[in-house]
Amino acid sequence: MRWKQQILILLIFVTALSLCGCRSSDYKEAAALYDAGDYEGARAIYTALGEYKDSAERAQLAAYSQAESCLAAEEYGQAAALFEALGDYRDSAERAGEARELDRLAALYVEAEKRRDAGEFEAAADLFRQAEPYRDASERAEEAVQAGLEQSYQQAMALKEAGKTGEAALALYRLGDYRDAREQYFALYAAAHRCTLAAGEYHTVALRTDGTVAAAGYSADGRCAVSGWIDIVELAAGGSQGDAHTVGLRSDGTVVAVGNNAFGQCNVQSWTDIVSIAAGVNHTVGLKADGTVVAVGSNRWGQCSVSDWTEITAIASWGWHTVGLRADGTVVITGDNTHGQCEVSDWTDIVEIAAGAVHTVGLKADGTVVAVGSNRYGQCDVSGWKDIVAINASYHTLGLRADGTVVIVGSNEKDEFSVLDWTDIVEIASGSHIVGLRSDGTLLATGNNYNGEGEVTDWTDIRLPIG
Repeated sequence: MRWKQQILILLIFVTALSLCGCRSSDYKEAAALYDAGDYEGARAIYTALGEYKDSAERAQLAAYSQAESCLAAEEYGQAAALFEALGDYRDSAERAGEARELDRLAALYVEAEKRRDAGEFEAAADLFRQAEPYRDASERAEEAVQAGLEQSYQQAMALKEAGKTGEAALALYRLGDYRDAREQYFALYAAAHRCTLAAGEYHTVALRTDGTVAAAGYSADGRCAVSGWIDIVELAAGGSQGDAHTVGLRSDGTVVAVGNNAFGQCNVQSWTDIVSIAAGVNHTVGLKADGTVVAVGSNRWGQCSVSDWTEITAIASWGWHTVGLRADGTVVITGDNTHGQCEVSDWTDIVEIAAGAVHTVGLKADGTVVAVGSNRYGQCDVSGWKDIVAINASYHTLGLRADGTVVIVGSNEKDEFSVLDWTDIVEIASGSHIVGLRSDGTLLATGNNYNGEGEVTDWTDIRLPIG
């Protein structure tokens, strides 16, 4: 029996020796795999070797190296899982947090690329910003912003070409300083609010569809000498009592003027790049394409002190003050303030302005109207008005409703309130009298007619307003 025990012991020894040899071979294979960069394979063998030599520690090292390799390959989710499994080994907890954050940023970056490729540039830019500082997210965000601006610019131009003036103007305003959006906005807004009809002191002028001008009324001072004008796109008429003048804006941005020039109010020959005009008693105002304003004529009340105005989209004058509408819906004003007609600093959301003889009117975006200044004849009693789309002022205040009817406050000495019966009106103008343009290009008139300023009812082919 003893020899059997010896054989069993020998077999056990041989087996142990064999197992030891296998483990040694596996250990060497794991080391080779690790050196070759196959950390996952090495980790698997070291884990299987258990307590053999330092296999447990090497298994952790292999797992850590595998996690770092995953980080380098931008496989952040897998890297995070490996670091988290390592617990407190080295700085694994910190590296796990880093990997999770990179995984989150990478997901944002990928989604941003999808949005960009889909043409959703605003969303893409926002996502790229959220992904900073991952890769080149900051640069990609700026690229998306620029692509979005260009997309919006092209859309605005398409709206402009389609004749959707209001939508195009709003789109251009939102573009700020991108390309020539600001200049395009000012020009478009001004064009949309151009007056094709004007009523001065005892005279009326209207723009025909062919760019020529019709005139009626008192003309001893030459205010109606417009028969030679061509290529006109807007008109303005100003004056008081015996002194008045007429101003015309040409399509090339230059300006012509006739009538009383005692204060140099007709000296506009050098003006260029003008997109809208207005006329006061003895002064003339021009809005330039860049949103600045020029003025000539009497400056007794400071009505021509407009050289520092910027961001202006519309201008108005009729009396001795000048009003400017800013792009942000606020109003700037200069000139005579004897009756408080310049107290407009708290006005907001204004979309159109009008200047009367001694009062100022503003149309708000919601279709309501505000007014300040002299209210001797009730010309400022507009608080109950609504659904108004256009305004005009002189000695009265007029409001045009969306349905083509007209509302009025002020004096009714010359039957001015007969405008309440008017229908199908698209533009209104008032001076010493009131004129209304119908959608068929014909005119109505009421009020003073001392000099034939109201003899316009036989006129035809009068150009309709753009806006």
